[in-house]
Amino acid sequence: MASLGMLTTLRRTGRGLRRRLGLTPMQRVMRTLAARGVDLSHADVLEVFGGSGDFHTLDYADRIGHLTIWEHRQQYEPALRARFAGADVHITDSFQALRTTTQTFDLVVVDNPACCFDAHCEHFDLFPDLFGVLRASSVLILNVVPSVPPRELRRLPYIFDAEHLQRRRLFYATDHPTDVPLPELADHYRRLSQAAGFDVAWSFFQRRGFVYYLVLKLALAPRPAGS
Repeated sequence: MASLGMLTTLRRTGRGLRRRLGLTPMQRVMRTLAARGVDLSHADVLEVFGGSGDFHTLDYADRIGHLTIWEHRQQYEPALRARFAGADVHITDSFQALRTTTQTFDLVVVDNPACCFDAHCEHFDLFPDLFGVLRASSVLILNVVPSVPPRELRRLPYIFDAEHLQRRRLFYATDHPTDVPLPELADHYRRLSQAAGFDVAWSFFQRRGFVYYLVLKLALAPRPAGS
């Protein structure tokens, strides 16, 4: 049986090969955005949960104007600064930073865990503050989980535990938190966007595994005359 270290090495090797071939999910997202007329070559971009920077940030960092990375774990700062020399790296609590920053961005990427962590679940506690860092015309990319196959639930027992399912019930206002279909997810985030004053021009999903990227093209809704 392969060791955990060997499996990690194999996964990293596989990601590197897919990246060189242009086949990673984020690379597919970038191509779809370009095909839909979104030019990110001068975009200000925020990565909300930077991690160590060895995942999907590498897939888009050379396609954008300027990168800002938030990450709360101090031990990842050297790796982030080494991998993204021109980026603004902030070791900070992303949830708190959303409430205090005055910066806004053309693209915001939320690579949240697909579980509960540090008293939070998925990206639920980022809302509605997340809309405050989006520019009038912007793109928001989120990790969403419609459902989890039984094999993955056995492998990752902390996903869809009692706390996680209760948080999903509340956030999505659903009685079926283990299975929220993609159209239902899209509708939910459209309603959240509209409540914050944004129209969703279009959206699409890109599969990553049982996690999907949800990509939303947002535009600040015009205010009624006299308001």
